[in-house]
Amino acid sequence: LTATSDGTVRLWYAATGTPFKSDVTIKGPGSWVTGAGAMMKFNVAVISSNDQKMRFYSLEPRFVLQMEYQTKSINCHPQRIHCFAIRSKTDGETRTWMSWGDDRGRVFLIREEDILDERT
Repeated sequence: LTATSDGTVRLWYAATGTPFKSDVTIKGPGSWVTGAGAMMKFNVAVISSNDQKMRFYSLEPRFVLQMEYQTKSINCHPQRIHCFAIRSKTDGETRTWMSWGDDRGRVFLIREEDILDERT
């Protein structure tokens, strides 16, 4: 997943190095992309921008905006989005998490399932 200064976000096939079927261009006040990540368990791309929002796009069959998550309440500009999985030693379940840092040096952590439950 790459992002350019003009707001274009593109997903690439790692095996071939070719671009995904479609890309998305973010316009308006949030057009400066500050971070991007992929939640592969849910087939979702996460893109943060300078308007203090994280946008969640489904990837199939093309980029489609699913929801926006407003981070103004915690006063941060999301940067460096990472998605990862942790297997529990107690029950063997794998839980997926999303973390991001902001421009103040803070780190935020949320279960991917919890943030996706906010979709309307």
